Amino acid sequence: MSSEIKADSIQSTGSRVLASDSGSAWSWGSGVPTGTMHNCVSMQKRDAVSSGAISGVPVDISGMTLDITPTSTTSKVLILVSLNIGAQADSYPAFVIVRDSTTLPINTTVGTGTEVMFSGATVSSHSSANEQINFHYLDSPNKNTSTTYKIQWRAMSTTTRTIKLNQAHTLADDNQTLGTSTLTLIEVAG
Repeated sequence: MSSEIKADSIQSTGSRVLASDSGSAWSWGSGVPTGTMHNCVSMQKRDAVSSGAISGVPVDISGMTLDITPTSTTSKVLILVSLNIGAQADSYPAFVIVRDSTTLPINTTVGTGTEVMFSGATVSSHSSANEQINFHYLDSPNKNTSTTYKIQWRAMSTTTRTIKLNQAHTLADDNQTLGTSTLTLIEVAG
């Protein structure tokens, strides 16, 4: 047994229009509650990428870029990052997220250490293993036009190291693995 509900408009009891049908597509009204998800875009990267020899300056991770167009300037964007990382011994991989050309806020605590958004813990005994690094951040882009997010990486500040995406640094036999990395952007009503 199936049921059907047909409507041209959905309104709250206070006559706020939550959604309406223009005849060709549904659109959100001005009464959408804060925290409601509007749209979602996601990408998966399965091929392996090497950083080459890098040090303390963040550089783009090839292919880890995604666009979203918020429906309102008050919307927020929930950023979900999952990176499969293999790295040269003692590389201390670290990551930042860039919106358009702006690096999103990082830890700026005064003292010893490098300011980044999130990091990995690859040490000398793990160059044949992968590490899954997950991170999420709620951004306020304050715009309703196309917005580009990208992930950048860097190795330790004191010397150059190589970081790899979706594979162990050393592929010696079938015990080393290949992985998948993802970037998801979810618009949340503000």
